[in-house]
Amino acid sequence: MKQSKFDPCMFIGPDVMCIVYVNDLIFWSRDVTNIDRVAMELCKLGVALEQEDEAAGFLGVKFDRDNKTGMLEMKQTGLIDRVVEALGLDDGYARGKHTPAKTKPLVKDEDGVAAVKGFSYSSVVGMLLYLSGHTRPDITYAVNCCARYMFCPKHSHELALKRIGRYLKNTASRGMIINPTRELSLMHTLMLISQTCMATKCLLILHGLRVVLDL
Repeated sequence: MKQSKFDPCMFIGPDVMCIVYVNDLIFWSRDVTNIDRVAMELCKLGVALEQEDEAAGFLGVKFDRDNKTGMLEMKQTGLIDRVVEALGLDDGYARGKHTPAKTKPLVKDEDGVAAVKGFSYSSVVGMLLYLSGHTRPDITYAVNCCARYMFCPKHSHELALKRIGRYLKNTASRGMIINPTRELSLMHTLMLISQTCMATKCLLILHGLRVVLDL
């Protein structure tokens, strides 16, 4: 397979296409035997592969609607399960946490205990960044703090990641709640309006940090 000139994470072959995200691969083919063949070739090259049941449950976002309130809840329970498993918190003994981080800041800890390396630090951070950017903004600060030390983690940073995992384990069934309306509005968010959007004759109403688009 050859790497795409337009997307460095996409690889295209005569029978199979592949998308790479951090340490995960998604294959497309009209015949599953072609995927099996490529997987076997990668295994021979030393790539450790583990088959997932479905991509939608891992990377995809599931929507649950409350018929009484009309609100939507966006969840990624499959990805949370993957994070918990990667951190070794799926043994039934790990207790959940009510917050994703301690009250004191996560420092560089240059003289701290070396990392135990019981799990792939960068892989877990990658999954958490994806999760926080889509359905779990409540862990964004804690994840970004851990991501700062991705290339030189100490044991204290590993414990910080595990605390996020314990928090997610305790709140795995929760997600981002959206109240759908006909008005598209972003509260407390700065938005950059592209020239394309301006060309569609958008009506911009600025009120403090509120941006409303009436398309």
